[in-house]
Amino acid sequence: MSAPRVKVYGFLSLTRRQYLMTLIGAMLLLVVLAPLWFYQGHEVVRQFLQVRAPALVPLVQYVPFIVLLALALEGIEVWIVLRKFARAEAQARASTKP
Repeated sequence: MSAPRVKVYGFLSLTRRQYLMTLIGAMLLLVVLAPLWFYQGHEVVRQFLQVRAPALVPLVQYVPFIVLLALALEGIEVWIVLRKFARAEAQARASTKP
């Protein structure tokens, strides 16, 4: 019996393992990049935008809140997708029982 697949984002057909590995990769990226942002990243971004897109400079102060909102939305997505996996696995078990 192969592992059940669930469509994520409407076009990616992933197994639970593939989905969790992707999620772990995203969280590791966040853990690596967050300290860099708070160390001095906001100043680098502010200077970069000052030259190229001055209208976006005031938004730099809101980046931590935007990231927290994205994390909350990601948590909701994980909950929904893991429920889909549980349903798919239950259907697979039910169909293999005699």
